[in-house]
Amino acid sequence: MPLEDLPTELIVRVLSSASSLADLKALAGASRRLYAVFQREKAALIYQALAAELGPVLADALGLGPILAFDASSDAANLAPLREAVARYGEYLEGTSHTPPPRRASLDDVLGLVCWYRFVADMADTYVAYTLRIAERAVRLVAAPEPSRAVQLAAAPPSRAERLRALRAFYRRLMLEHVWHVRNNWVRRPLLAPRIVKLDQIIRRLITLWAPWELQQVVCAYLYTGGQRSAVLHPLVWLDTISRDSEEEVARFRNRLRLESLSAVDEGPYALRRVPAQLRFDGDHVATVPFAWVDAFDGEYLYDFFAYRNMIQRRGKRAESLWCLFGFVMWDAPRVAALKETPLLSVCETGWARWPY
Repeated sequence: MPLEDLPTELIVRVLSSASSLADLKALAGASRRLYAVFQREKAALIYQALAAELGPVLADALGLGPILAFDASSDAANLAPLREAVARYGEYLEGTSHTPPPRRASLDDVLGLVCWYRFVADMADTYVAYTLRIAERAVRLVAAPEPSRAVQLAAAPPSRAERLRALRAFYRRLMLEHVWHVRNNWVRRPLLAPRIVKLDQIIRRLITLWAPWELQQVVCAYLYTGGQRSAVLHPLVWLDTISRDSEEEVARFRNRLRLESLSAVDEGPYALRRVPAQLRFDGDHVATVPFAWVDAFDGEYLYDFFAYRNMIQRRGKRAESLWCLFGFVMWDAPRVAALKETPLLSVCETGWARWPY
């Protein structure tokens, strides 16, 4: 029986099985009847397809909109909406609040999610393509004339887990960018100093929702969009980026993470996250610890995102620079292993970032 001759209920089930927006578009455009059924259930079907495409990153997609909607243009801006948005986002991440079911999603809300997804996906996909091109060139510089397995692994298309890590990092980068934009505007207004203290508390809460390796992924996204051209951050002479104007901004970003969110983390909600003292690599999934982080710390768990800086001071910044440049924490284990085989990246050996007790 042709698909378009199926009962409406079965057609809805077929459309609901789409695992991506592209698949849903292809199915809905297969015939006039399928398109008519799609139009009647548009909001729910689009939401389901987007949820299937994003997987666990749906929590970040749902959390972004309310945070960006915070309007701080008025001197009397109320922080309650932002506080509630961050709290609900945290509930999505922790699983204590279920994401909205498809039938409850309005078309306007769904289209807003899709709009931001397109924007974030464009940045994430460009980052992945750009960084993997760097990785491939770095491996080819030392590879034999015939393509080696290391070259093939370095240049392989991104896996689903790798793409989701990049998507999540860029969603979160937008969250941080917005709240820091608000804060920077308020700093210029002395009368808003008391509100800045309260805003900082909300920002700390936002940052402490993320594990250290997830913060490192955000930094990779931040450095990429910052357009650095520095001998410290980009030691490869053949790599050219936009400008060096934002180096100071990146340094301030890092200092904020260290000083304003992680210095007193033992007393905050971050200490409640149940992460074992010894990390294990449990496979290449977006929800697990990436292999590169476990490898860099040799299985040691550190809540402090910047703990490995003591090691950097002893070895210099080359390992960290390369680690960030090549986006190690974004990739699956086989790609990381292939990158570590190159002489250029040999400084990123197992345990290079371990805290020197």
